[in-house]
Formats: sequence, C-alpha cells, structure tokens
Amino acid sequence: MGRIRKTLNKKLAVGVSAQLGKQLLPPGVSGNDNERLVGLDFQFTTGRFGLRGEALTGNMPSTPATVDPEFFQAFRPGAHSSAGELLTTYRVAGAHTVYARYNQFNGDPVTIQVDAAVMKLIEQIPRQGIVTFERAARTEAGIT
Repeated sequence: MGRIRKTLNKKLAVGVSAQLGKQLLPPGVSGNDNERLVGLDFQFTTGRFGLRGEALTGNMPSTPATVDPEFFQAFRPGAHSSAGELLTTYRVAGAHTVYARYNQFNGDPVTIQVDAAVMKLIEQIPRQGIVTFERAARTEAGIT
C-alpha cells in the first residue's frame, strides 16, 4: 500500500494511492483473488470556499475490514468496484459552514447495485436552505 500527496501551492493539493495484494475468497469459491486498488484525490481552497474530490477503482472487496472474515453476499472473483465523491464547502461565518456532497459507489459488494446519490433538502431556515446529498440504495442491506 502506498500514498503520495503533493501540495502544489497553498491552495491546491493532489494525491494518488495504490494497494496491491491478495484477498480471501469464500470457501468453495475459486478464481481471481487479486486486490488491486488505485485512488486519486484533490483538495482546493480559496478564501471561504473549498472543493474536494476523490475517486477509487479496483477489485471488488470480498470482506469488510473485520478481524473475523465475513464475506459479502454479492462478491464475485474478478469483479470490479469504483467510487467517487465531490464535496464543496462554503464558510458562512466562524464555525458555520454550508456544504453539498455527492457520492457514488458502483459495484457494491453487498447489493451489486449502483449506489447513486440523491438530493435531499434536510432543513429550511428563513432565507437560508441547507442542501446535502446522501447515499441511497443501501437500505436493502440494512446500511443507512
């Protein structure tokens, strides 16, 4: 596993990460046990505005990060997963920040669905609305 991050100036930083290895396969399953992941990210800030993005792609994971292996029901050897996130922030005053976030996870090993983000208005305050994006389509797996 490795990660490189470079700050290009005081406002912009970019990074790349990679993980190479092997993963466990469920009992009785044979096939590709490679674990190869590549990720890219960036972060930009100027004044009160911030923007951050991440993308990750690679082999679908077979287990969550736990001590005792518990295999994902939709895992298939050699299958791929990819994910991305974009976050924008604006500091209104002091510690008060308004943000919008978009997440997407393709090839979810729990449900094998595309986990697309949906927009949800969470609160309406006079003359101010706060909009956030939250992940959807994981309720079938009991993950909220």
